Amino acid sequence: MSASLSDLEIKRSMLLEEFRSLTDFRPGSITAVVRRCGKPTCHCSKQNDPGHDPIGC
Repeated sequence: MSASLSDLEIKRSMLLEEFRSLTDFRPGSITAVVRRCGKPTCHCSKQNDPGHDPIGC
């Protein structure tokens, strides 16, 4: 059984209050970007290779 809209809104409000109680919490987002470095001899230049993690080569 799925939650009702009012239940979801209450849960959202509770989560927001928990976020507000965190110390030194700054607005923004953190994302991981997988990329290719462009070096022709690197593993990431091969087809079907997932690329590099955010750290790079």
